[in-house]
Amino acid sequence: ASYEKEQQLLFANMAHDLRTPITTIQGSAKAVADGLVSKDKLNQTMETIITKTEHMNELVNRLLIFSKLESPDYQLHIQKFDLSELIREALLDQLDTAEKNQIELTFDLPDTPIEISGDSVELRRVFDNLIGNSIQHNPPETAAHIRFYTHDDQAIFEIKDDGDLISKELQEHLFEPFVSGDSSRTTKNGSGLGLAISKKIVEKHGGKIAFVEVNDQEKMFQVFLFL
Repeated sequence: ASYEKEQQLLFANMAHDLRTPITTIQGSAKAVADGLVSKDKLNQTMETIITKTEHMNELVNRLLIFSKLESPDYQLHIQKFDLSELIREALLDQLDTAEKNQIELTFDLPDTPIEISGDSVELRRVFDNLIGNSIQHNPPETAAHIRFYTHDDQAIFEIKDDGDLISKELQEHLFEPFVSGDSSRTTKNGSGLGLAISKKIVEKHGGKIAFVEVNDQEKMFQVFLFL
């Protein structure tokens, strides 16, 4: 019964989050069709339609990923791979966005391979999401630092930044589906599913994901995976 309630809430939230871009697309397309958009505003209107369509696509994709991970039949594709290289690739893919958003991104990664057994495709989602969150949901001139290292029998990934702090109320529900700050859900295209997906993937690997308020200026996400 609680699983069904969770599913109902998930789809209700999904419908709510899709309604806004659909309304914008519908209104913009109708304005173009009715000849209400001047030639000099046409490109801008079409860009709005494309952006909102991309946002809807991202929402649907994330819902499909989350539903797949929820399925009892879902199996990870386990193989040995270099986790250090995977994190390096995830980081390199987002350097341009960090520069565009004026995020000062620094990192401390090991030179030697760190091999683990896991599903590299699913784990890549986790690091894409955590790095992406720091870059996309913080104000310009935020300093973000990534550290990846081993301790005892664990591989530990940390991303710390001095951007927007997260309220105590929100911290308690961060890893639940469709929980995100108002600004990330309405203006920055946050789906409220990224951290919930990340938590499921990490836990399916027998690991742990955590949020830490470092001090009154810095916050940090940590991922712990067994070597």
